[in-house]
Amino acid sequence: MPQTSAAVLQASQPPSPSPESNDPLSSSTRNNTGMPLPRICTSVFALDNHDNASVRETARAQIDAYGSTRFLFQSVISIERRNDVFHLKTTEGSWMARAIIFASGITDVMLSIPGVQELWNQGMIHHCIYCHGYECRNGVLGALGASPATVHNLVGSTVQNKSITLLTNAAPPDDKLRERMVRLKVRIIEDPINSMNKDEDIIRVDFENGKAERVDALLHTPDSRISNESLLTLLGAMVHKIMLGQVAIKTSDMFGRTAVPGVYVSGDLAGLTRAIPYAMFTGGVAVAELHADLVEKDLEDKVEKH
Repeated sequence: MPQTSAAVLQASQPPSPSPESNDPLSSSTRNNTGMPLPRICTSVFALDNHDNASVRETARAQIDAYGSTRFLFQSVISIERRNDVFHLKTTEGSWMARAIIFASGITDVMLSIPGVQELWNQGMIHHCIYCHGYECRNGVLGALGASPATVHNLVGSTVQNKSITLLTNAAPPDDKLRERMVRLKVRIIEDPINSMNKDEDIIRVDFENGKAERVDALLHTPDSRISNESLLTLLGAMVHKIMLGQVAIKTSDMFGRTAVPGVYVSGDLAGLTRAIPYAMFTGGVAVAELHADLVEKDLEDKVEKH
């Protein structure tokens, strides 16, 4: 059985993805299993508006140049810890590792309104106004749903968008939210939504009562769940709600250590910030601390033997 010092579990990706495959390097690091994500990288200095596939391929080539990493495009079926060693079964074999970094991301829980998933995949629905605020400036903006996360992002958009409509989809806002929207000059439509579709460069929202609205872009921050949650929880890692309907794995420090010795997390699993720079940072510090922990363990073992 092959053995490695550390395994990094990411969202399963083919080496050369087709245009319809998942892409973890979207405007955030979100991974919605089975569905494509926006294919343009934004809000990352030096990579803005680059195609995600080329960004990913370049990153892998640069990592390969060090000669210390091997990419395996396999799905992990199970992980078991025995005598401080992790035994991993994949779709193509078995591996042993002294430590594991989970970088497999989160899954967005999308609304079941027809057309929402397709518009999200086309980059016309944005999860964060700060990641895409400049592109949406001065346009007619719609905010889908009255979740705390969506409302939180909506407030920031009022500075640069003069026309904003909150679409609650039959969920009546409470008095406090309604009063706040009035102060912000945000229009509220509570009618149930029948479907959403792309109409040239805008979004057409059709309601069940036969009415329709057109917006240039939609703001929606979906709730999330942990990808590969069963693998993590079976090992003993704990899922916790951060805020605004978002979840992550509970860590003991800023370096991605979990309650399970030898198990680390990075990216979306490590905190609330859904952005590539954050994923890169948390991945880097997790690798550094994992290595330091293994070295310390080896030193302790040598001392005990003597």
